[in-house]
Amino acid sequence: MNWLPLAAALFATTVPASAWSEDMSTGHHATASVQPPAEGASEAELRDWVGRNITKGNFVENTLDTTRFTLYDPTSIEKLPNGHVTAWIRGEVFRLRANGQGMRSILKKLEINCPETSYREIEVKGFASFNLKDPISSPPVPDRWFNVNQPGRVDPTPIARICALAKTTKK
Repeated sequence: MNWLPLAAALFATTVPASAWSEDMSTGHHATASVQPPAEGASEAELRDWVGRNITKGNFVENTLDTTRFTLYDPTSIEKLPNGHVTAWIRGEVFRLRANGQGMRSILKKLEINCPETSYREIEVKGFASFNLKDPISSPPVPDRWFNVNQPGRVDPTPIARICALAKTTKK
């Protein structure tokens, strides 16, 4: 994988010093302290940063009305034994691995909206986001994050798309 486009996208954004995530099983919020990679970091340093902050399960969100990335702390979310999520960050494909707890909030949402689909058995090929300023009329776009963590801000169109993808990729 070419890490440079991802690094450029990360450098162009501001990662907040603290962020929250919702544990879907308890409703509690966990806090995290995440620092962006240093400017001028080497590729090895970027790989290390991505490995520590993304591939181990932190959930990254990018909405259309802001360029801010938020990294969620998955500490209290249970690990998944199988499967993975292929996500998009500004057009760059990035795969969140199976041992990442951050996937649980995404896949648990799928289980809620697709009761016939087990979140432990599916592979989601991609998902979309929507414009929070006008969520219903804005069509899904494949190069933005789909927001699943904030109740009341979920557009039913991307949900339907994810459900369809989940059904077609069920193992």
